[in-house]
Amino acid sequence: MSAKSSIFNNLQLLMGFDQDEELAYQKDQFNKSKTVLRGAILFSILLFGAFAWLDVYIAETEYKSMWVFRLIYCFYAFIIFAYSYTVFFESLHQLVMGSLVLVACICILGIMIIPMESVNSNVYYTSLILLVFFNFTLTNMRFSYASIIAVIIIILYLFTCIYFLEVLKDGWLSTNGTLFTNNTFFLLMSAVLGAVVNGIIETYKRNDFVGQVALKKEQLKSNQLLLNILPNKIADQLKNSTETIADEYNAVSVLFADLVGFTNLASRKKPKDLVDMLDHIFSKFDFLADKYGLEKIKTIGDAYMVAGGLLGKNASHAIAMGDMALSMMKELEKYNRRFDENLNLRIGIHIGPVVAGVIGSRKFSYDLWGDSVNVASRMESSGEVGKIQVSSEMYQALKSNFNLSARGAIKVKGKGELYTYFLNG
Repeated sequence: MSAKSSIFNNLQLLMGFDQDEELAYQKDQFNKSKTVLRGAILFSILLFGAFAWLDVYIAETEYKSMWVFRLIYCFYAFIIFAYSYTVFFESLHQLVMGSLVLVACICILGIMIIPMESVNSNVYYTSLILLVFFNFTLTNMRFSYASIIAVIIIILYLFTCIYFLEVLKDGWLSTNGTLFTNNTFFLLMSAVLGAVVNGIIETYKRNDFVGQVALKKEQLKSNQLLLNILPNKIADQLKNSTETIADEYNAVSVLFADLVGFTNLASRKKPKDLVDMLDHIFSKFDFLADKYGLEKIKTIGDAYMVAGGLLGKNASHAIAMGDMALSMMKELEKYNRRFDENLNLRIGIHIGPVVAGVIGSRKFSYDLWGDSVNVASRMESSGEVGKIQVSSEMYQALKSNFNLSARGAIKVKGKGELYTYFLNG
């Protein structure tokens, strides 16, 4: 990036973000700086009070009048300090801190007027320089606001010196006139230096805020991608621990669904159309899984696997699984009507103990293992097209809430004969 574009970007930052970003930035900065703001207020009270001893030497007969101005400022600053603990301070803190600086300026100028000798008054001139730096560095005011306050301080100083102290009554080249010119120059330079420092600090803060927002967006995106792969609880465990994730569950509902005739369909459809079709159908199934509080485990080609009762979610997962299976059938019917297709589902469900966990160090996935998974898979593969086949264990969990019919004993690969049922509605 060129120096010219860098300067331009910095100027854009100083001018502020859009409305929503600016509100977020101001809230972020307030939360980071409110302790510093309170400390700055207390420090200004201490400083204002600490130099009261100087008034006795500057104006031996009028110093009490000078102390009135000091008391006015200290009283106002204490009010602001107390106000900083209210809920209103956040939205008005720039205005409130600006008013604090202006009250300090008026009190300092009031103290300068009392001796009525410009030479003596110059002793307090350095207080204005300190005030300008206080304005630019410790008040957490935006660059534009702090700059306006600095200009007001300089104008009030010029007015006070010319009108009340009459520093120019003997001309610009007189001792008072020359001193006034010198003081004005240094006050202007302190304002310029303060503005530069404030500009650098605010640009850094705004760049840091932009970086933090970008980082949070990337983290959110990464978390979202992780949550698309893994359940929330497992994703948190994976982020916070390097230990192997494996849990045993006594009763988990497992559903396998397969799109019948998909292989033949794949041979006559374009790859993109095929992927679009699967995406459309499986996205509907994903929605149903969320709706019923179930956990999508994976898809393998045209097969879809979902489980219920994991991670302490959905105590009535067997009922939810029955509802999901019926809803999946209805969704496929809708798809066929809408796109004039003739797809069918074969669904199998079983309930039993499983082991669940994450395997692999790359492209990891959350998966289930155990005999219950095998039985659920066999319920699907040995089922009938367009029907939902459930095991006898699943039948016991569903019979009070659904209409089921007995299919009878069937031979199941690797399991021998199993008595199964069809879930009808």
